[in-house]
Amino acid sequence: MASAFTAPHVTEFLDVDVTRTMELVARSRGAPGSPPLAVLSRATCWALHRTPELNASLQGEQITVCRRVHLGIATATDRGLMVPVVPDTHALSVGELALRIRVGDSGP
Repeated sequence: MASAFTAPHVTEFLDVDVTRTMELVARSRGAPGSPPLAVLSRATCWALHRTPELNASLQGEQITVCRRVHLGIATATDRGLMVPVVPDTHALSVGELALRIRVGDSGP
């Protein structure tokens, strides 16, 4: 509950034409190493890396901008909600990211 008073809250609404992205995802469905989740995750991580202001945290009065992008994907399991994190996704290819997501490997 403390975060409601200590964390900055931002809401952004955008209309985006994702027709070409969805065509790419549809074409990649059968391709090894490029499942749709990896394609969309890679695009999200690329956007965050290109716009570091959205990848920031507030610590006291200081805003800290992170240049590294770590991806967490919430997953419902028998043990409850888990959020495995893949570090440094901004540096991974779609195929590398797909492998890490598929096998649940968070890297070295």
